Amino acid sequence: MEVDSDIKEYLSSLESQLPNDLAKLVSDCAVFFERRFWHQLTETAFEFLTDPRSEQFRLSFYLNFISYWGKNMNKTKLVIFAVLAANQLQDKNEVDDLFSKVLQIVNTPESQDAYAFALLENGNFKLLQNDLDSTMETMKQAKQIISSLNKVDPVIHASYYRLNADYYKVKANFGDYYRNSLLYLSCIKIEDLSQAQQFERAHDLAVSALLSDSIYNFGDLLSHPIIQTLKDSEQFWLYELLLSFNNGDISSLMNLRDRLQNHPLLLQKVDFLQKKMRLMALVEIVFKKQGSGDKNDQSIPFEVLASDIKVAVSDIEHLVMMALSLRLIDGKIDEISKCVNFKWVQPRYLDKSQIKTMAVRLDYLNLRSLAMINEMN
Repeated sequence: MEVDSDIKEYLSSLESQLPNDLAKLVSDCAVFFERRFWHQLTETAFEFLTDPRSEQFRLSFYLNFISYWGKNMNKTKLVIFAVLAANQLQDKNEVDDLFSKVLQIVNTPESQDAYAFALLENGNFKLLQNDLDSTMETMKQAKQIISSLNKVDPVIHASYYRLNADYYKVKANFGDYYRNSLLYLSCIKIEDLSQAQQFERAHDLAVSALLSDSIYNFGDLLSHPIIQTLKDSEQFWLYELLLSFNNGDISSLMNLRDRLQNHPLLLQKVDFLQKKMRLMALVEIVFKKQGSGDKNDQSIPFEVLASDIKVAVSDIEHLVMMALSLRLIDGKIDEISKCVNFKWVQPRYLDKSQIKTMAVRLDYLNLRSLAMINEMN
């Protein structure tokens, strides 16, 4: 066949340009193609295309080889191959043309998962072109397809959450970025990301956690392995700031503006960050009082709260109402006695010092329980 002859000629030419180990993979591809061993061919092609040294050959390999037998391979792998090839294209129309052909191949009743995958990966390219409306439509369409399937490959879930996260990053929707980004990380192996990608993701997650008006529990991020890349970088101060917010360390407000001088986005939101820190400080105060067993500790005067949180007494009531509305705490404001009676505080991530505090409190409760038992006896 003329097609087979053209493919053999292309593969032979490609072999001569490659180091021995990659040339061997291309040679194996030629053998598997001739014998129509589609599974072995797919796996060998995947090994070749995912090798960093093949980067400059990926587009030609896809156009001159993969495209001729793509309908015979695993459709999810076909989409992966198309993405690797499309990354080498600069022209928007060429990317659209490549994906339109892939979408036609995978849009079958048996491969709707791969169809959703192709939509999402094409959506990534649309997002890079700042076509936000088309990206949102793609996200909605893919979600509808994924929701209808009984089983979905983790790579497709990862693609969905990554596109959502990147979309919300562009829209500066910090809460949705934070949630989708963590879900994306749950679908992949961290080591599959480059160090630069890990740092960018950790940095953006930290910034989103700080700037979101719906994120007041930082445990998912602080306990995630990706935070280590932030701790090991020059942006270590950002990790420390995140930890200060988690601990409600009101003293960090003293030099907050100075610490943000080299981070324009955070500096622009410094007033919001100060309000958020005061809310976290309130949560920390209530946490330390909860479970002490002393009823007086459950009722805290406005003056004490104002002193600990570094605000005017007249601002305490509004601060407490904000915390109540956000479900960070539960309790009642006693305007007559000028105090707050707390009942509950939101569960959250604890560092070692906070765990030690809880351990001391549990020991105290244990002693009180034993004392009550002895009195009853």
